[in-house]
Amino acid sequence: MKTAKNSKNAEYKQQKLYFCSMEQLITQSRALVRCAPQEKRRYLFNRMDWGDRLIFIMGSRGTGKTTLLLQHMRMRDEKGKSSVYLSLDDFFFSENRLTETVRKMNNHGIVEFYLDEVHQYSGWAREVKNIYDFMPEVRIVLTGSCEVDLKKESIDLSRRAVSYDLHGLSFREFLNWKVGTDFTAIELDDLFLNHEEHAFSILEKLKPLRFWKDYLQFGYFPFVFESPNTYHHRLRRVMNTILESDLRFIHNVSSENIEKIKRLIYILAESVPFKPNITKLSERVGLDRGTLTEYIYHLREAKLINTLMAKGKSTSILRKPDKLYLNNTNMAYALLGDRCNIGTLRETFFQNQLEAIADLRLPEKGDFFINDKYTVEVGGSGKSKRQIHAIPHGYVAADDIEEGALHKIPLWLFGFLY
Repeated sequence: MKTAKNSKNAEYKQQKLYFCSMEQLITQSRALVRCAPQEKRRYLFNRMDWGDRLIFIMGSRGTGKTTLLLQHMRMRDEKGKSSVYLSLDDFFFSENRLTETVRKMNNHGIVEFYLDEVHQYSGWAREVKNIYDFMPEVRIVLTGSCEVDLKKESIDLSRRAVSYDLHGLSFREFLNWKVGTDFTAIELDDLFLNHEEHAFSILEKLKPLRFWKDYLQFGYFPFVFESPNTYHHRLRRVMNTILESDLRFIHNVSSENIEKIKRLIYILAESVPFKPNITKLSERVGLDRGTLTEYIYHLREAKLINTLMAKGKSTSILRKPDKLYLNNTNMAYALLGDRCNIGTLRETFFQNQLEAIADLRLPEKGDFFINDKYTVEVGGSGKSKRQIHAIPHGYVAADDIEEGALHKIPLWLFGFLY
């Protein structure tokens, strides 16, 4: 009898502790929502249909996924009576299951769950699927690493979830946040057709080239506006976290191979855009060809590097890319400082901005083939169209010019596409 009583008391204490922890999560959520900034919103905020029952937002660390969630919660439910923000890497979830937590919070009137860092929680896909299927009154917004592939999860959520990719700041967003302008995004076809008019309307308000180098060095991640003096230090930490935490957790990469991957990234930072010789690169990095090709694919998915495939080739884990870049110019500056190659920076910027909204391929002539239509050569102000003069829809994206004419477009203008 005494044993049964002790067992009941222990169960009561455990249940009481659980509810105290759950209340703490709700209180913490409300505090975060109250502090969410409202004046700077990412481009995705107004493009999403927040009414869907299951939304998945993917993006690299540092692009503002958490802030995006909190901003929407503040706009929709500022007092936090019907919604809650939960980070699934919280210590609470090392001992407690998500499904049970959602069920109990739902019993107390919470119907909207904003779940951050889902890739850090083992078995998240199955539990989210069960919540979606058996709690029809519940709405869920998830965020996770770019490397999460909904179709390849053990439980396929791709048929249930609407997914979005959150990229870093475009040059347009950077200017709007830094200067206080309200430039809107330009459609790709419209940019090629009417680039002179678009450049003129922007130049009436400011001189973009005044802020161009700042963007290349510091402008891609929103946290530059929090601590500009330590930006590159923080960016290196972000890159290390992606490698040492996300890649290890999602793909079981060993510590020894993480160090080899770091060597690969540094080699790419020092190189001009090149068609990689996988055999030589594997020898230099210390990985066999197959493993190197696999890691290049994962690094691309993690938004640490960008790859370019020739026309007609598909991107896959087993296929070697035809060209390699770092993901964005800020990473190059974080690793090399002022030793960055200007040609590499130009092409890295172009690919980074275009890959957010278009399909990019490596053409036989020129640097980029876009949406099976436009061929673009990237270069400095003196770059001519000589190499691609006979190609229909051939253009030059030229650095160091404010305005273009005919088939010559300012490189900076391609930063206004999202």
